[in-house]
Parts: sequence; structure tokens; C-alpha cells
Amino acid sequence: ACLVPLKDTTKSADLYKAVKETLARFSLTIRNLSGIVTDGAPAMVGKKEGLTTLMEEDAKQISNVCFMKYHCIIHQENMCARILKMENVMNVVIKTINFIRSRGLNHRQFQEFLTTLESTYGDILYFTAVRWLSRGKMLKRFYDLRDEIKSFMELKGKPVP
Repeated sequence: ACLVPLKDTTKSADLYKAVKETLARFSLTIRNLSGIVTDGAPAMVGKKEGLTTLMEEDAKQISNVCFMKYHCIIHQENMCARILKMENVMNVVIKTINFIRSRGLNHRQFQEFLTTLESTYGDILYFTAVRWLSRGKMLKRFYDLRDEIKSFMELKGKPVP
């Protein structure tokens, strides 16, 4: 694999040319490819002139019928999270985490509580909307610590719904 900087425009023709030149540099052809993964940008997936369309046309010319087009799995995960409308879950989780993390005393007590219980984790993670990959890590950590969080919140008189 390699990264190829595009100096000027990033139109589908520019991307296509860069991919073809890179394949040639490594002595590869479209026959060597089983598919292409993109981020869904118009220059990548345009129906008439997108990179995936141009690559697929090349594949068809040499009878590479197995050539697949994929949308990046990380982007798919983010789109699914937006479409699922998980606000009811996210609001409870974020409110609970903010109660623990945003008050210094609560946060220190929670960390000590986890240490006392010999928990696998020493802390809970914040969720940052800007860094959308953090959502999955935060939810997993919250789930893994659900019993500890429930106990701590009950001690504080703030039961988790």
C-alpha cells in the first residue's frame, strides 16, 4: 500500500489517474484487484464519472466480474450510529459519565471505587462528538463497567435508569 499526494484538483479523473499510475508503479493491473473501498465522496462514487465507476468499467473490460465496491467500514459505523437514533441511550450514558467525570471529587471517588473492587478498568471514558470513533469505545467501557457504575451511582443517591 502507498499514499499518493494529489497536488491540484481531486476530481474523479485525477483520482483515477493516480490509482492507475500507482498500479503501474507496482506492476499491477485491475485484474489484481478484488475491489475498492471509498469514503463516499462524490468524486469517489459518482454514478457516471466517479472513481469506483471508472475502476468498475476497467474491471468489466477484462472480465473481472468479482470487482467489488465498498463504503469504508468506519464510515458505515458512524452512519449507522446516526441513523439508529440512539439518543435515549446516549443521553443516559453521557449524563451518568458527566456526573462522574465533571466533578473532581466524584471522579476521584469513582476511580478509588474501581480500585477497591479490583476492576479491569481504572476509569470511565468521555464521549466527544467531534471524535465520533470515541462513541463505540465509550459505550463498550460503560457496558463493561455497568455493575460498578450502577453501584457507585446508587451510593451517590443517583440511580441510573
